[in-house]
Amino acid sequence: MIAYGIITIVVGMVLCVLSVCLYNGNIELLHSYHRENVKEEDRKALGISTGLSLLVAGLGTLLSGLSALLFRENINSYIVLSILFGSLFLSIVLLFIFIKKYNGKIIS
Repeated sequence: MIAYGIITIVVGMVLCVLSVCLYNGNIELLHSYHRENVKEEDRKALGISTGLSLLVAGLGTLLSGLSALLFRENINSYIVLSILFGSLFLSIVLLFIFIKKYNGKIIS
């Protein structure tokens, strides 16, 4: 569980940094077909919403890794993985919703 904890903490930090970049309006991090139909006035809203959605995944990944390291003797691995996959699932659903809302479609 130590290796899992370290890896997920690093991945969680990377996701959090990327989410802050998106939140600050750098939507060029999204693939071109996710932003091709976005109106100019919606670019900021898309960045904020996708940034917050990715932050859910980043914080969930961090929480999963931290709980694996801090409670390695007392925590069940199913709980750690439930935190990870639950946050990733929620983040993906939110990303689909917001990209569909602002772009009009998921894939061109």
